[in-house]
Amino acid sequence: MKPSSCKCSEGQTARFDLKVVGRPMPDTYWFHNAQQVVSDYTHKIVVKEDGTQSLIIAPAMPQDSGEWTVVAQNRAGRSSISITLTVDAKETLVRPQFTEKLKNLSVKQGTLVELAVKAIGNPLPDIVWLKNSDIITPHKHPNIRIEGTKGEANFQIPSSVGSDSAWYTATAINKAGRDTTRCRVNIEVDYVEPEPERKLIIPKGTYKAKEIAAPEVEPLHLRYGQDQWEEGDLYDKEKQQKPQFKKKLTSIRMKRFGPAHFECRLTPIGDPTMVVEWLHDGKPLAAANRLRMVNEFGYCSLDYEVAYARDSGVITCRATNKFGVDQTSATLIVKDEKGLVEETQLPEGRKGAHRIDEIERMAHEGGPYGVTAEEETEKMKPEIVLLPEPVRVMEGETARFRCRVTGYPSPKVNWYLNGQLIRKSKRYRLRYDGIYYLEIVDIKSYDSGEVKLVADNNLGSAEHSVKLEIQQKEDFRTHLRRASEAKGGESTTETGKTPFEVVKVEKPTDDAQLKEVVKLKKAQRIVHEKSTEESEELRSKFKRRTEEGYYESITAVELKSRKRDESYEDLLRKTKDDLLHRAKEKEEAEKKKEEEHHKVTVKPLKPERVKLSASMEAPKILERITSQTVAQSEEVKFRVRVVGRPEPECQWFKNGIQLEKSDRIYWYWPEGHVCELVIRDVRAEDSASIMVKALNKAGETSSHAFLLVQAKQVITFTQKLEEISAKEKDTMATFECETNEPFVKVKWLKNNMEIFSGDKYRMHSDRNVHFLSVLIIQMNDDAEYTCEVVDNDRIRTTAKLNVEGAPLEILKQLESTEVPETYSGEFECIVSREDSEGSWFFRDKQLSASMRPVTLMQPLTDLTVCEGDIAQMEVKFSQENVEGTWMKNGQPISASGRVHIVIDKQIHKLLIEDTKKDDFGMYSFLVPAQEISTSAKLTIQTIGILIPLKDVSAVEGTKAVLEAKISAQDISSVKWYHNDKLLISSDRVQMVAKGAKQRLVLSRTYASDEGHYKLVVGRADTSCKFSVQTVQIVTPMKDKECSESENVTFKVEVSHPGIDAFWTFKRQPIKAGAKYKMEVKDKRHTLTVMNAMKDVEGEYMFAAGEKMCSAILTVSGGAIKKPLRDLVVADSQTAVLECEVANPSSEGKWLKDGQAFDLNENVLSEVNGTVRRLVIVITKATHIGEYTYQVASSKTSATLKVEAVKVKKTLKNLNVVQTQDAVFSLELTHENVRGAQWIKNGIEIQPSDKYEITTKGTVHTLKINNCTTHDESVYSFKLGKLSASARLNVEVIKILKKPKDVTSLLGETAIFEVGISEDDIPLKWMFNNSELRPNNHYRMLSEKKTHKLIVQDVDISTEGEYTAVVGHLQCSARLSVESLKVTKPLKSVLVPETQVVTFECEVSHFNVPSTWLKDGVKIEISDKFRIVVQGKLHQLKVMNASRDDSAEYTFICGTDRTSAMLTVSRKFFTFTCCCQ
Repeated sequence: MKPSSCKCSEGQTARFDLKVVGRPMPDTYWFHNAQQVVSDYTHKIVVKEDGTQSLIIAPAMPQDSGEWTVVAQNRAGRSSISITLTVDAKETLVRPQFTEKLKNLSVKQGTLVELAVKAIGNPLPDIVWLKNSDIITPHKHPNIRIEGTKGEANFQIPSSVGSDSAWYTATAINKAGRDTTRCRVNIEVDYVEPEPERKLIIPKGTYKAKEIAAPEVEPLHLRYGQDQWEEGDLYDKEKQQKPQFKKKLTSIRMKRFGPAHFECRLTPIGDPTMVVEWLHDGKPLAAANRLRMVNEFGYCSLDYEVAYARDSGVITCRATNKFGVDQTSATLIVKDEKGLVEETQLPEGRKGAHRIDEIERMAHEGGPYGVTAEEETEKMKPEIVLLPEPVRVMEGETARFRCRVTGYPSPKVNWYLNGQLIRKSKRYRLRYDGIYYLEIVDIKSYDSGEVKLVADNNLGSAEHSVKLEIQQKEDFRTHLRRASEAKGGESTTETGKTPFEVVKVEKPTDDAQLKEVVKLKKAQRIVHEKSTEESEELRSKFKRRTEEGYYESITAVELKSRKRDESYEDLLRKTKDDLLHRAKEKEEAEKKKEEEHHKVTVKPLKPERVKLSASMEAPKILERITSQTVAQSEEVKFRVRVVGRPEPECQWFKNGIQLEKSDRIYWYWPEGHVCELVIRDVRAEDSASIMVKALNKAGETSSHAFLLVQAKQVITFTQKLEEISAKEKDTMATFECETNEPFVKVKWLKNNMEIFSGDKYRMHSDRNVHFLSVLIIQMNDDAEYTCEVVDNDRIRTTAKLNVEGAPLEILKQLESTEVPETYSGEFECIVSREDSEGSWFFRDKQLSASMRPVTLMQPLTDLTVCEGDIAQMEVKFSQENVEGTWMKNGQPISASGRVHIVIDKQIHKLLIEDTKKDDFGMYSFLVPAQEISTSAKLTIQTIGILIPLKDVSAVEGTKAVLEAKISAQDISSVKWYHNDKLLISSDRVQMVAKGAKQRLVLSRTYASDEGHYKLVVGRADTSCKFSVQTVQIVTPMKDKECSESENVTFKVEVSHPGIDAFWTFKRQPIKAGAKYKMEVKDKRHTLTVMNAMKDVEGEYMFAAGEKMCSAILTVSGGAIKKPLRDLVVADSQTAVLECEVANPSSEGKWLKDGQAFDLNENVLSEVNGTVRRLVIVITKATHIGEYTYQVASSKTSATLKVEAVKVKKTLKNLNVVQTQDAVFSLELTHENVRGAQWIKNGIEIQPSDKYEITTKGTVHTLKINNCTTHDESVYSFKLGKLSASARLNVEVIKILKKPKDVTSLLGETAIFEVGISEDDIPLKWMFNNSELRPNNHYRMLSEKKTHKLIVQDVDISTEGEYTAVVGHLQCSARLSVESLKVTKPLKSVLVPETQVVTFECEVSHFNVPSTWLKDGVKIEISDKFRIVVQGKLHQLKVMNASRDDSAEYTFICGTDRTSAMLTVSRKFFTFTCCCQ
């Protein structure tokens, strides 16, 4: 198996698989672009038992592109194979920006209004239009036409009217953000003569609230402050952004009534889940036509057209989304003018004003922006429009369910797991933000089963069930098995492949990492009986102390929560086991039934294997479907744009059920990659969750939306009147009913006769709830009462009021009483009527004046005594002087000298002295008058001494035991005597009977204990002598003084070892424990008082037998020597709270705001001798509060304040060129902050050769060295909730001018020149694979885009190829070196004097420097010598030659030369004369 090259997109997973064989089993190494790769966060190397290996890159990034090579090596040799990975980078997002903005416009009525905008961004933004903060839609604004939504849009009003005057806003939105532009359109309306005043009649539902004109402001950013927004303030669905007011409300104080304006700024901007509401004194602000509320792009305002004195109070703006709540408040104070009368002066009183308020509330459609209209909701039973989906998760992960439920009144939603109601707890989280959520964290195996959702209201209920499947955690085993019998031959490196030096990484492999990357066969899970699981969280919360008997203190709330959660989970486990047991039985029964009736053999279907190729692409939705609200009988369309390869097909679902095409519901493809679902003539039952699923062979994806169909409103009673009962003279009885519509007018009837509000009846309505109160109930109020709709007498509800007459009442109840015996007891009660008669009962028996029963309160019990002892038997009755008879074996007993009969009030006793064996028998006491009898058995034992007492000697202060053995077991009537004096048990002297053994135990012997001891049992006795050695205190204890929480030790030395010490504090015995430690070493005794406080101050005493000594302990000074001090730190800085205690070993605890808190990695407690520190490594706003350190009763407190860290100088976008360094710099308001992160593509940047992260004071810097196109991205700085981002754009370098080959002569200068596309980019020159540095031979010049290499004094060593390297680009040129040669030598010349002599020679190159010599001496140009160069031809001319010019002339060019001789001959003159 060999790996193959592949291609993927950024963020996807890339995988290479191969199988390696060899003997011994080879080691494998992976390389990326010649750099070795080991397992890390994104690269996983997996080795299976059969030798199969995998390299998994998840997620794949553009920098992972390139050549990947795997090398297998053992002792026999090595082999390698290379493949290529190509990772396509993600699309770059660009925030929208308007290039053509809106401008204010004024036109006349009836003319065309046309607006146009144009925006840029990536992807191309969608454009949305608003009119006075209301989104423009075709059904709301039919007179407005909008063309185009992507990048460009045209807005037209063909025939404008006065109501079209408004503020119009265009918003461009894409994934990267949004931009807005705004203008004012004024429609000039012709003046019309006012008509005469007439009465205004406003029909129900047609009232339109007066619009308050928007303030006339010029540019948008001045109103909304967009220059103050940061990029992090925009809504990002990938982040959990809580609402935050960046600008708070400002209080207003007005001297008289008038307009008032409140405004604030809110983030995140564009959050679709954000709900903004205004409150007055904590209650929702009531709708009124003089109010205007605006919420646009983070700008929230409240305008009072007129604010009166009654509007004074606290104005609050509250913002809520699914991640949290924030609010800001301010005070509005309007002083009252005495001359202003707000009460109506009409004779009708307040009825007219009430009518106006009622009309205002009914005209909810014309109410101000921001006021919700729940009144339109029709009464309907619950319906689940977004069904929860089945979930399959790994054990230990989180299972999430969600649903959306409609209905009115609002349904109550409950979740059930395997039939058990789910309560909110640590593992089961329930929340609601318009959608109901259930999250089960840390999922357990017993959670698997059925999750049911039940929604109900008073109209009905709905439910839906889904499956929750728990996938057991995979069990990994990694055993590398050596291949058998295979002999690997020596392999050589393949030609054309890059050889690698294999370096074995001596790094221990993390077991946890192996478990993460190695996937072997799944271990079968064996299900045993469930045992109680204890989470790490609970274990850490309830750690045990090392000291025996003590535990870490836990609060009652935590303990209660823990018990509730454990019991609840036990209940779920039991329910789950029960369900599994029943399901298993049911499944087996169905299986048997199916086998009997359907014995049909079906051939197993072989799944079709889908072959995937690199060219395939899973479906991707570019345009998702959107939720829509339509009226009945309209047509609705859902549009989705999806791409993929091969072309995906679309399936449509309604509430999870796949739709089938029909005449009313169908879908088609109107254009490429676009599918539309059309539902004609929509009905109320079409309201549902709509889903489209796009799928092909490479995968599938889906998109969800909601369809809401508004039905016609019909008034009904959703809650009818119920029959009630009252008693005569009750204060009030109230009937209550509810209609499905608010503000419905109703009337009340009694026995079908209309009744009116007054002293007897009170009627009022609260929106859709109507009340009737009947006051001071009388018997004639017993009747039928009806609530009837005024406009329709057929819509009514009736119930009866039942009145009961005043009953007989006990005004004063009986009270328990206690009296001494023989005294009288009296009970008293008071009833409401004097003529009433009652009966008295005692234990359900009616009493009469003469009757009083006698009861047996204490019967006889069996008794065993020793022969010679006294036997006493007694019985007790409820009354005194009861006459009765004592019997023995049925015979009456009479008193004698040895037998005594005693009567003590209610007690009857029988005493028998000096008991004998004849006294054995059954004894009874009879009361004939009351028919009461009781019996018991008397047993007489004869006892002897088996082992007598022996003489004993002991040391004073030690333990001594005297022991004897008698013939009977467990006899308690034994008596001990000391010197013939009866002993009585005490803390020091104890009589112990254990079987037949009788012991006298002296826990601490005194000197006075010495003497004669005797044991008497019945008529037997035994005696012995006890001697005591006295003890002396050699060194007594001394008084001590200490501070609180210190340890104090008292020391005592005695004369004998082995003494049992007896310590007391304030005359009370002390026991060893956490507070006191007692030690004995030979004759020395020590008592240590731990963590001494005021409560242990006092006298301590030591006793050794009867010898004692004492000392006083005085506790002065607190346990804390140096208190805490208040501390102010900045957000994310380290906060250290420090105090000093008196005792270094004392244990204390830290409290925050008086409550204990848990320590963690961020909050540490340090102990250094007597110093105690609380260190908060990274301080957040949540750490603000009062911190206390408490040692016993001493404590010290300090306040920790956290200042918010803000960005003083934010990040800026950078544009750099390849090979340059990019430096992002950000300045904060505080130094030494901790926890700052630099992030790229959601991954934290770690310092490396590529990235340098530095902090200097308040300035944080990220430096990216040698930038490449892979570094182009958005870089973010994050510190807690504070964040800032900027983009790095890396421009690509291009070589515009390449160097040319140069041929140069020896010793000459050669120049190479390169031109690139950007200025001042560093460029390297290479020669023979080595970088050149400036020296005698080379000079480098750079001027903007031009770079030159100057090679001076060219010789053979400088000949070769020169390369210019810039970034990843390079280009080369060659330098060739040639030598000069004389191709045509000089020739010797013979000339006569006065002639011009010319020497000529020709060289190999044009215009080269040369030298002429005359007899070895250089010739200079003069009148005598002239040197001429014409191309390759060089000439020397000797003017007016003379014999002195005769010589050897030499021409030198480079290293070549040529010579010739010049010979000048004498010139002879011939004179001719004529003689006459």
